[in-house]
Parts: sequence; C-alpha cells; structure tokens
Amino acid sequence: MKKFLILMTCLVLSACAERYREADSGRSASEVEGLVAELRSRGTLNDSGNGAAALDLAGQQKAVIYFAESNNSGKAPMGPIHTVTPLNFQDLGIDIYPSQIEYIRVYFLEALEESGRRDYALILDIKKIGDTTAQAYAFINDGQTNQEPEATVEEGLFRVSFPSANGETLYLESDDILDGGELGNVIQLKAYVLDQQGQEFSAGQISSLIGYF
Repeated sequence: MKKFLILMTCLVLSACAERYREADSGRSASEVEGLVAELRSRGTLNDSGNGAAALDLAGQQKAVIYFAESNNSGKAPMGPIHTVTPLNFQDLGIDIYPSQIEYIRVYFLEALEESGRRDYALILDIKKIGDTTAQAYAFINDGQTNQEPEATVEEGLFRVSFPSANGETLYLESDDILDGGELGNVIQLKAYVLDQQGQEFSAGQISSLIGYF
C-alpha cells in the first residue's frame, strides 16, 4: 500500500450521470496501516475459515485498501454507525445490531496477482459494547479459498461475490467506476445475499469507503 492518502473528493462517472462522492475517514494512510497491522496481529477471524487468507491479502503491499470507520460517540468523521454501515448484519451471519456496536471498521481489499487475477476481501472489524476486544469477520474471493469467478464490470457496475460456508453468497456492487473500468477513489458498496433457495435480497450497504493506494 502506498504511503499517501488519495484525494478525499473525486468525480465518479456512472452510466447515467456525473456525480461527486465525498468522504473523510479522519485517518491518515499510516494510521490505516497501523489498524491493519493490529488486525493481523490478532490472528484468525470469526469467518468459517476465510480469515487467514483475508489477513494475508491485507498484508500485501500491492493491496488497495478501501476503508470506513464509525463509532457510537456521535463524533465519528464519517458519521454514525447506522449511516456509515446500514447493514443487516444477521443476513451476513453476524449476530449483532447497530445499537450494540461500540465501533466498526470496514476494510475492502483488492489485489492484482501476478497471474492477472484480482483477489478481493471484505473484513468487518466490530467491537461490541462491553466487550474487551473487537471481533472481525471476513469474506474472500481469491481463487484459492473458493472457485467463484473474480469481479466483473458490466455497463458501469462492479460486482464481486463471496461464498459462505452455509451455502449462501454475498454480493457487493458499486457503480462508482472510472472511465477505465477501475473503482473510484471513494466508493459505495451495496450488499446482496443469494440464499440457498436461489433468492437474492438486499442486505444494506456500506455508504462510503475511502481508497488508500
């Protein structure tokens, strides 16, 4: 990961119109690197086996990290938890409600491998009120842990899938795509779950994530 924070404001071209998305995490690049190092030092995650691979991806210098953070203090730079991560955590296999969260840190990772494949991981690091330590949950699409196809970009929409051990699949989508088909500097991710019956439903979104390249 490069040692500087990308511009907080960027112009993102969508298929329909031009728009601006702004966000400020209140964290420098070195601070985010420190949070990632702390996360990795805690070891495997509560993720049914994907934690080690996700942590390996987080430790790669070539990985792009998109980051968001919120807490229950009412003074979080990115806003309150219910605005930053309006997610249905139960749909993601996480037994917690926003009112129970002291803080949440979101890491969305993208790494270009030598083979040309792009690997992705989503890590939700959540500290519950009253707990002494945070608990992290990982989802990964890396061609090693699973055989899911890598992300696609079609008609201005980025989409990546993360299979889970219970037979469901998490999909993340973003229309914050630049001209070359790359994700923008600041993105929003919408979450969908494909259940075991083949029904897809919305699980909320991560309103803004800031890229650290």
